[in-house]
Amino acid sequence: DETGIGAGWKMDLTPVYRGAVKITRTVLHLLPGYVAVLDEAELSKEQSVSLRWHTRDQAAPDEQGRFVVRGEQAKLSGMVTRLDEGEVSIERKEQVYDPPHDKGRLGSPLEARRESYVEATLRSDRCRLLTLFHVTSSDAPEIAWSREGEGWTCGDATLLVSDSGLTLSSQAGSISI
Repeated sequence: DETGIGAGWKMDLTPVYRGAVKITRTVLHLLPGYVAVLDEAELSKEQSVSLRWHTRDQAAPDEQGRFVVRGEQAKLSGMVTRLDEGEVSIERKEQVYDPPHDKGRLGSPLEARRESYVEATLRSDRCRLLTLFHVTSSDAPEIAWSREGEGWTCGDATLLVSDSGLTLSSQAGSISI
C-alpha cells in the first residue's frame, strides 16, 4: 500500500472447494494491529461449513464469538460473527486425527498433538462469516470488538461492511477494498 497504513486483498478460492459456486476471502490489514477477514460462500447445495482459526493457546470464544489468544509478548483479541441470516456455532475444539486420516503416508500413526482452534460451523448453501482481529502487546488493556450501528469498533478502529466491500479506519487512516 502506497500510504503505508496497511494492505487489502480479495482472493477467489472457488477452485479449492468441491461443490462451490463461489467462495471468496477478503482481507484488510490496518497497521499497526487491526485485521478484518470476510469469508463469503455460495454452494451448489446446503451442506456443512466450517471455518477454523488455530490458536497458540486454549482460547475459548464467548457467546458473541469473541476470544483472546495470549503470548509472551503479544495478544490477539478476535471475534467471529455471521453476517447473513442463519445460525452459527462458534466454539473451541482440539485437533484430533480420526480414521482414515490418523496415519502418515507410510501407515504409521500420526502424533495426536491436540492443537487448539476456534471453529465456526453452520449448515447452509451460502454464508458470510466475518472475523476481526486486534493485536497488541501482552500487557496492553484488553479491548474487544463490539457491534456499533452499521459496523464494528475496537479501540480507535472502525470496520464498515457493505455489499460492495470493507472499510477499516482508525486515527492512522483508512483502507478499503
